[in-house]
Formats: sequence, structure tokens, C-alpha cells
Amino acid sequence: MYDYHFFDSWSGNYEKDILNSLDRYPFEKYYDVILKTLNMLKIKKDDVVLDLGCGSGSTTFLLVKEKIKTVSIDFSEEMLKKLSYTVPQAITIRHNITEKFPEDIKKYKPTKAVSTYVFHHFSDEIKIKIIKHLLSDILDNGIIAIGDVMFKNNMEFKRTRNKYIKIWDDSEYYIVYDDFAEKLKNENIFSEFEKIGECAGIISLYR
Repeated sequence: MYDYHFFDSWSGNYEKDILNSLDRYPFEKYYDVILKTLNMLKIKKDDVVLDLGCGSGSTTFLLVKEKIKTVSIDFSEEMLKKLSYTVPQAITIRHNITEKFPEDIKKYKPTKAVSTYVFHHFSDEIKIKIIKHLLSDILDNGIIAIGDVMFKNNMEFKRTRNKYIKIWDDSEYYIVYDDFAEKLKNENIFSEFEKIGECAGIISLYR
């Protein structure tokens, strides 16, 4: 898993790298994924949304534009600086989401959480640890929506990996939904899945 130094250094070229691969792995349909992930949350005007691993703020920008109170969380100081420049009204917190969330997040009374193109950095064990912590301790009967490189089953995963083998990153932990959903059920967490394009997907998570 990359540390914050990597993302600090990447902050200057992040959007450029995305634009260069909107038609293929890993950022195919990147902006569609963000919009559909937000739509899956069914956000209301009085919701408070956590943007987990907010990066330079693509998702935060859309939420704040719709006047949704948003708390943007990232462990990269440079990414948060870039976000604050683009969306000066954003509430930002520097935090590694793999660790226990600070108590002061609760003062914002968050109801929902969104994360796009972040969870592939974490093993399934860590993913579920974060999800459980959010649903049990942070969100008030809330919903989490995750958009990322994602596959319905192992056949899809293997087919896509073979197609992009020259640029495939085997250090990442992409969600294979059929397998991941079983692990979620064991933790009494319900989920719904939507496939987007060849190598992206969205899941919503709730209890």
C-alpha cells in the first residue's frame, strides 16, 4: 500500500493521469463512477457526507456545489491543500482512514459516506474493518457507497487483467463482488452492486 509521500508527490499530476486513461483501465468512466456513486447514496439536503480518501476533491466539489455539508478526509497534506484551493468552503481533516476515526468527526453528525478510487489500496480484511467502524461507530444508521475498479466475479476479473496485463497493477486489492459480498454477510452487512463499464463498479453498504 502506498504511503502519503506517494500521494503528496502525485497530487500535481493526478487529474492529468486520470484524463489519460478515461477509456481504459484503471480510470475507465471515472466521472460516471463518481456521479453514480453519489446517486447510489440518495443524498438529502440535511445529510452530512464523509468523503473518504477525498484526494484533490472531485467528489467533494460535486457535493459542495449541491450545498451538501461535506467532511473531506485524506492522509495526504498536499491533496488536502489542493482541495482547499479548489473548494475553499470544504471541511478537511487529515487522517488515515485505515485507523480509528478521531472523535471530533462525530461533532459533524455524519449520516453517509462516499469513497471513490481508494479502497483498492486495502486488503479485504482492512476494507471490512473500515466499513464496520463506520457503520457501528460513526454513521447514524447510515449508508456507505464505494466506487472503484471492481468486478462482479472472478471470470470478469481474470478477463480484464489479461486484457491489460502490460499495465496491470498486481499490488492492488480490487473488489470481486461475489466473494466480497459473502465476507460482508458474515459481518451482518448488506450490500448492493452496480457494474460500470469494463473495469469499474459501485457497492452500497448498510445494516
